[in-house]
Amino acid sequence: MSAEENLPAGDVWAALRRTTQARIGLGRAGNSLPSHRVLEFKAAHSAARDAVHVPLDADALAVELDTLGLG
Repeated sequence: MSAEENLPAGDVWAALRRTTQARIGLGRAGNSLPSHRVLEFKAAHSAARDAVHVPLDADALAVELDTLGLG
């Protein structure tokens, strides 16, 4: 079951959320975000930090660009 199937019936943000990667209309749990939304953000943030700190493999990048016809 996907996260979108668990949305409340009156979720006005659902259509917009499907069109963007922005974190909008996440819901609330008291004064905070629901735990699963916080964990999703932390996982995405960790992946982004890892991507920034990985050394650039220029040769592999050149091969990928050539494969896409962008080289």
